[in-house]
Amino acid sequence: MRVSENAYVEAGAVMINLDTATLQAAANTAQAQFDLATQSAGASGSNVAVAHARLVSVTAALTETMIRCLPLTSTLFSLSTVIRG
Repeated sequence: MRVSENAYVEAGAVMINLDTATLQAAANTAQAQFDLATQSAGASGSNVAVAHARLVSVTAALTETMIRCLPLTSTLFSLSTVIRG
């Protein structure tokens, strides 16, 4: 839907469609890796150091994904504020 500045828009009208599939897939992958690393952290012996390294790595990946989502979240919040007035 094309809207010009200060144009009338009916309540409930879809103004933007965002494809979040790529970010959601990255978040799902990072979460799955985090879960596996967390489970592996319970391992005994020398596997603990390896599991810890994986846990640190996937935690960083999950954090990066969440940070990449911040601009999208901010944009959606701004749009909802404008729409609600």
